[in-house]
Amino acid sequence: MKIKADYKIIILIFGFAVFSGLLYLRLSFERDVKHDLYPLNSFKYKKNFFTEKITGLEFTKIEKGSFFMGSPENDHLKNRDEEPLTLIEVDSFYISATEVSNKDFGLFVKDTGYKTTSEKEGFSWIFSNLTGKWEKKKGLSWKNPGYDTKEDSPVVHVSFFDAKAFADWLTSKYKKRVFRLPFEYEWEYAAKEGSDNISYFYNNNETLCTFINGADISAKNYFQGWKINNCNDGFIFTAPVRYLKPSNSGLYNMLGNVWEWCDSKYFPVIQKKNKRIYGKKAKVVIRGGSFYSKPKYLRFTERDYLSSPEKRGYDIGFRIVMTEN
Repeated sequence: MKIKADYKIIILIFGFAVFSGLLYLRLSFERDVKHDLYPLNSFKYKKNFFTEKITGLEFTKIEKGSFFMGSPENDHLKNRDEEPLTLIEVDSFYISATEVSNKDFGLFVKDTGYKTTSEKEGFSWIFSNLTGKWEKKKGLSWKNPGYDTKEDSPVVHVSFFDAKAFADWLTSKYKKRVFRLPFEYEWEYAAKEGSDNISYFYNNNETLCTFINGADISAKNYFQGWKINNCNDGFIFTAPVRYLKPSNSGLYNMLGNVWEWCDSKYFPVIQKKNKRIYGKKAKVVIRGGSFYSKPKYLRFTERDYLSSPEKRGYDIGFRIVMTEN
């Protein structure tokens, strides 16, 4: 991957800039990111490094490093909010190998008596294949998602606050470990795994459905008129969190299955520093796409958001990260 860099040199005479065509120079060149600015293959990890004792969630350790967040100039699929390509320094962290399942979330609810936003307000959002629109529907919650699920399916219809409450609950069980939602740059760093081939799965039907549960042939009749992935993973809605193949670092469903909450405010351009979510009036980043996602949205740099941390839906879930004090 190459990045174009432009440098302007203005010759100063007696402290004043001279804007003469003869004295104004523009130097343009390309630098090879992979071998010069940033060694992309330096991404390091340790699979199944830590198992959380209460839920059994396994975590991969992602070592400290740096990477370019966003999409390169030559990516024809990118959106404007995937710019500018930004060098980010990342501290080491642990990320759950899977999305949090119904079983995991149920342990939290059983221990605390917690009621989700959907349960308290009495509704959630679902996409209607009849109207082709998102609709509020009464009675939907993580216990009743609107389609068949199992204990090992990812929990859905959870708001940002619900996901955060789960992480805070786990934190309360340990003295030196903090559980939380991933920052957006952590999520992308773990998902990319040091690769610059961010659109690898796009139209790659030989491998897509072995790793990703997106909108495909199995969902064609349900999502009528949808542009689909031309393969079949066997699931219209969510797949069990360990059903499909994991990435090299042991992470399942970083693309597809459910959109995942991040503890990051959404901005229409890439930010150098993460801004966490406080209060109820923030656009909150979600990443990864879902079973409902068309091919274009199943990319490591695809960004989206929900307009409030209280929002939720039948394809919104989460995974967590852990750091040590």
